[in-house]
Amino acid sequence: MDQPLFRVGIIGAGSVVEDYHLPVLNALSQARVMWLCDLNRQRAARLAAAYRIKSVYQQLEQCSEVDVALLAIPLGCRRPVWERLFARGWHVLCEKPFAANVAEHDWIMEAGTAARIQIGAGFMRRTYRGVALARRLVAQSLLGRLRGVWASEGGRLRATGRGSDWYQASRSSAGGGVLMESGCHLIDQVFSICGAQDFTIEHSAIVYHEELDYEARATGTLIPAGQPPCKLAVAVSRLNDYPNQVVLQFDHAQLRIGTAPDAPAQLCTGDGQTVAQLAAAGGAEPATGRAYRAFSAHWCEFFRQCTSGIAALAGAASSRLTTAFIESCYRLNPPPA
Repeated sequence: MDQPLFRVGIIGAGSVVEDYHLPVLNALSQARVMWLCDLNRQRAARLAAAYRIKSVYQQLEQCSEVDVALLAIPLGCRRPVWERLFARGWHVLCEKPFAANVAEHDWIMEAGTAARIQIGAGFMRRTYRGVALARRLVAQSLLGRLRGVWASEGGRLRATGRGSDWYQASRSSAGGGVLMESGCHLIDQVFSICGAQDFTIEHSAIVYHEELDYEARATGTLIPAGQPPCKLAVAVSRLNDYPNQVVLQFDHAQLRIGTAPDAPAQLCTGDGQTVAQLAAAGGAEPATGRAYRAFSAHWCEFFRQCTSGIAALAGAASSRLTTAFIESCYRLNPPPA
């Protein structure tokens, strides 16, 4: 059976669109990018010319009809755009972070249901083979009871190479600092692996410079699907070098999953000595382009959701707990007045 062709419009012409979404969508036979829309028309026009996209717009009201829109503009600018997207009735795949808080997350999902559209969230790590393998091992309790999860990611950021107008230099635009921008990926990765149902935060600490957070740590309890509660610790940083990994502690073994798309799943002894590298069924991944394959797989999942009406791996509803975790950390450690 032939796959349906999805007309795609892209809102935002930043680096994630240029480096990942456009190359992936250009290679997918079921997608055709119809236009780019960005306030920076010159940048959008340059990208459009490189990919032979016919139309460039500065305002969403000017855009021609499509089936799916990619929303890839800063978090703080999205509210009026969401309202126009609901009115247009287009399915939406939204780049991370998805929402600033649970109230906003729920508003988006409820308005999307009322508009009869499908909404996806751009948490691409869900499609990493290592993450998928870990998800199956946890769900089937193949390594015994899950006792604890330790997740960390970070490195010392000496300079960004960006000007003061970069959206991540503004809390109102970005929604936060390292916890919102990088932490959302790590937390969603953990919650996806464990089929998280709920959490509690017992202790958290955030290091701020002016209004932006540069390091965040939290410990508490995670409630995985079908298992008793277990310990949880999360840390993200732009100040210190942290292991970029998720460590799952079971009764007699550890499973370690990296945060990069090419990181293998490592089976370890209970005290962390590596025993073997695990590969998912279907063979090993090729050595190059794994990030592009993750984006491609995520887009294919979202197109299936748009066709079936059933939210699955790319669905935004399942990222609500990630939004709640980040909001809880910020509520417990607000930025300085």
